[in-house]
Amino acid sequence: MRDLASLDSLFEHVQDGLDILVNNAAINPPTAIRDVTPELFDRVMTVNAKFPLPAMRRAEPLPRDGGRVVNVSTLNTVLPVPGLALYSASKGALEQTTAFTALGRLGTPEDIAGVVAFLAGPDGRWITGQNIRATGGFVV
Repeated sequence: MRDLASLDSLFEHVQDGLDILVNNAAINPPTAIRDVTPELFDRVMTVNAKFPLPAMRRAEPLPRDGGRVVNVSTLNTVLPVPGLALYSASKGALEQTTAFTALGRLGTPEDIAGVVAFLAGPDGRWITGQNIRATGGFVV
């Protein structure tokens, strides 16, 4: 994810459709602000924020019905930790490029029930204390 030229190779086998794109790659070199070099800044920003944006643009015409893009961020965008300012800034940039697309309809009881079932089930076991906005993209 450090080289934008590698983007094409990631998509060469999905030209017939894409079910899910997960932008999860990240680097997190704990570094005090005084020690951040321009090279380190560029490397962290490229992997954590710059690479996912063209990946999302490249994936845009490919999703099959129900296709998804999932961008993985960090709690450090809202909970600062010493030495992680560069990492947190890069993940904040990723969050801001996670543009919403309203589904163009009102939610149904089934839509909300699916979210509740997920949270109540075993796959939701690591989610706690969160505000989940199940809005179909209307409000992020």
